[in-house]
Amino acid sequence: MAKSDTDDQSVTFRIPRALKNKINQRAEMKGVRLSEYLRELLTSVVEDRVCQGERERIKELENQTFLSSKEFMQLLVWMYSKREAQKYNKETDYLDDHIKTLKQVGDHVPVDLSKEFDKVLKSLLSIDRDNSYSTYDFIKGYGEKEKFDFEKLEKFLLSKPIKVPNLPPFPLKKTR
Repeated sequence: MAKSDTDDQSVTFRIPRALKNKINQRAEMKGVRLSEYLRELLTSVVEDRVCQGERERIKELENQTFLSSKEFMQLLVWMYSKREAQKYNKETDYLDDHIKTLKQVGDHVPVDLSKEFDKVLKSLLSIDRDNSYSTYDFIKGYGEKEKFDFEKLEKFLLSKPIKVPNLPPFPLKKTR
């Protein structure tokens, strides 16, 4: 057998028989030799391809968790309620809670929508908490640049399919 012109090196290591059997089975299912299968597998680990799909799945789950969180829902309800009553109310507006939530939004929504939420954050940070006649700039805005685009938010929320977890069937009692 002639030596290859490549600089391929060999690696030898011991593994349990059960693991080797599983690896052999997977190589056979792919229709490749054991060494080819292991070479591809090790290359994908070193090049970080194995974990990329898992990281993307985790990020999507984190986004879904945040977007369906009580804090985010409270923020949205509060924002929509301010379209009607724009004045600051010290007792019911819980600005610190909304500011905390707004600071997290950018990690979970597209950039263009994140910029819209930045308008809300800027408005909340600039509110005069000692003045009960203060109003929120993100509602009316002084020009379209400062006004929150509710339509953009609605398009984002309505464009995503709702993922409902698989639940066991509801047991029905038989009537006699």
